[in-house]
Amino acid sequence: MKATRIYTLLVLLLMAGGATAQKSNIVFAPLGAEWHYNYYGMFEEGYINIKATKDTIIDGFNCMELEKKRVVYLDDPFLHGEEGVFEHHLPSEFVMCSGDVVYLYRNQSFMKWFDFGANVGDFWTIPVEQDYIIGDTAGFMVLQVKGTVNINGVELRYIDIIDAEDSNWGYGNYMYGQQPYTIRVIERIGPIGVYLFPEDHWTFDANEGGYLRCYSDTEIGHVSYYWNNCDYINPLYQNLPEENDTQTISIYPNPAKEKVTIEGIEPAEAQVYNALGQLVKTVRDANEIPVADLPQGVYMLRIADAEGRIFTEKVAVR
Repeated sequence: MKATRIYTLLVLLLMAGGATAQKSNIVFAPLGAEWHYNYYGMFEEGYINIKATKDTIIDGFNCMELEKKRVVYLDDPFLHGEEGVFEHHLPSEFVMCSGDVVYLYRNQSFMKWFDFGANVGDFWTIPVEQDYIIGDTAGFMVLQVKGTVNINGVELRYIDIIDAEDSNWGYGNYMYGQQPYTIRVIERIGPIGVYLFPEDHWTFDANEGGYLRCYSDTEIGHVSYYWNNCDYINPLYQNLPEENDTQTISIYPNPAKEKVTIEGIEPAEAQVYNALGQLVKTVRDANEIPVADLPQGVYMLRIADAEGRIFTEKVAVR
């Protein structure tokens, strides 16, 4: 009888431990959360929409289903036989939180995705689909910095991570063999400036998604990280508003090598974004933007004047 009671007590303790094991100190992908990401294909452009749609259970764990869809504009009827805006639903992802860790369902199990309780220098395997791994391992993410940030009045934790050297998968959308760069991951929101899920650095084709345009949920509201038009499709200039303010400005020279000059307004702030949507430079109260330190490529300028009007222009750096 005594042994039976001990056994029963152990079972109850194990059940209690299993019930509390999933308690989370971190909030990630709450119900109703929504992301918009940029998308460029071979002959199409648009955006990726991700939404946390429902709680579900996988392998006995409570998790959130993230539904994904690609919305594209096809503008070449000769190749596609059609023209217009079309939606393509992509396979769902599943996310679980436990303690300070966010898990992503990959390889038929929940793999550590982001660890907000880790210490600087800690690392973990990048969660990817095993079928698509090239090489012996996907690689690792290394935590470099951690802290907090206030977004719309809500204090959120963040971690700055970087792909370990020779990682086949990860963040940043850089080609394999190039120097990786640091990515900030914010509680609730995820990585800033890149796609939500890790991608293959070996691929030469278009990845599933690009930079983060905006995020929203019921707690922190709407946050825009690139242009305000989260789901806007312009067949010529995808990331530009349909029209700027009636006032016109000029940017020269374009292409530029040393600097670009802004004429037509007095800029209060000028921000320079690279092709990944990452903010690479900010200049305040100046009509000239130095670009000699920027790699060759096409950049987007987001210019605000003292009245709060926003102007956007493309500039090439050579």
